[in-house]
Amino acid sequence: SLIGDAHNTYETALRASTMVDFSLLENEVLQRLENRQLDEFTKDLQVVLVDEYQDTNLMQEQIYFELAKACKGALTVVGDDDQSLYRFRGATVDLFRDFAARYQSQFGAPPQTVFLTNNYRSTDEIRNITNAYATLDTDYQTVRVSGKPPLSRPAPNPGLPVLGMFRPTIDDLSHDLPHFVHDVF
Repeated sequence: SLIGDAHNTYETALRASTMVDFSLLENEVLQRLENRQLDEFTKDLQVVLVDEYQDTNLMQEQIYFELAKACKGALTVVGDDDQSLYRFRGATVDLFRDFAARYQSQFGAPPQTVFLTNNYRSTDEIRNITNAYATLDTDYQTVRVSGKPPLSRPAPNPGLPVLGMFRPTIDDLSHDLPHFVHDVF
């Protein structure tokens, strides 16, 4: 009851000050999206991109899904279940792991899964230690993404094109880069 009283006092103080904390702000955004109060903002959305998805909580996922409805489900998420750190605010490994099922339920089609296994930054020793460490806890294997391959070393010279955009000033770059991205997409 002490925790409940403290929480009520906290919420009353926020309302009295016309303030919100981060979770109340997220909830407000979700409610406005669901009530179509942000259509002016969402009408021009073409795709929703979310990085570090393993740190997403259920409310944030609902926000992403509401945003993705505006662009017919064009939602790309990137994450690593082995790096899930934000359990204290509702992110769970199984929320990340089961994303595909919830996406399919919401949008009627399965998302495409692409495993990013090439690690360009680490030595073979670090990749080997990381791969071994991720499999030490047998109980954890039941909550990891099924079929997740180990990290690997990329083939030498993978033949990927590299693009460089050089401008004389940051202002020139900040002007030209979004135009380039717009032209590409």
